[in-house]
Amino acid sequence: MGSAMPPADLPDDPQRAPWSAGGRGRADYRSQLRELDARLVGLARGVETIGRQIVDTSADLDLDALERAEDESDRVQQLATTLEDAAFTLVALESPVAEDLREMIALIRALHDLERTARLMAHVVEHLLTLQRCGHHRLRSGEIGQAREVALAVFTDAVDAWDRRDALAVNDLQVRDVEVDDLCDGLLEHGVDCGRATCAAALALLARFLERIADHGVALGVHLSWAITGDRVLAESSGRR
Repeated sequence: MGSAMPPADLPDDPQRAPWSAGGRGRADYRSQLRELDARLVGLARGVETIGRQIVDTSADLDLDALERAEDESDRVQQLATTLEDAAFTLVALESPVAEDLREMIALIRALHDLERTARLMAHVVEHLLTLQRCGHHRLRSGEIGQAREVALAVFTDAVDAWDRRDALAVNDLQVRDVEVDDLCDGLLEHGVDCGRATCAAALALLARFLERIADHGVALGVHLSWAITGDRVLAESSGRR
């Protein structure tokens, strides 16, 4: 049985074999991948807009803040789905080499972390409102405020690291993640002052969600490190859990 011949209408591209679909070359693939990556960073900045509501202690939250957080979370989910479809389409139509494929897989994994982070941030706003209504946030605002700030800082630093392609940032992110865990453990240890079950549940969920936001920030760093180096970094905090 003879071997198949490549289509005659494909251009001769020195960067890839002429058998590949479209024959546009790896340079074109990299350009499309960079565009997807830029869209992911833009999406992550949208998630940060929810986070800014979480750490802003200058004014009380209201139902409008919760609605804005939920709307932004829904927008992130929709855009992430669109971006994921575009990423899968690029993989299906092209022939990525190892490095390109790692970056594409990391991007798709990162999209899921962004979706979950956006939803978690909306939940944090919801539970902060519950604590705010009984005045508990004023009694323990120092600890709650610090946990909120550090959790968001882990996520924001992870997005910045992704944007500048810093494969080593995951080490610092893991250190800050442990700080978030300790702060949230402190919140649970002290509990609520009002004694209400509703507030106790809100505080427990708030602590858990802040921990998870920081975890997703670490996950972004892990995905990025693997995409660039090919080495899988195991987060110590995830292993501990």
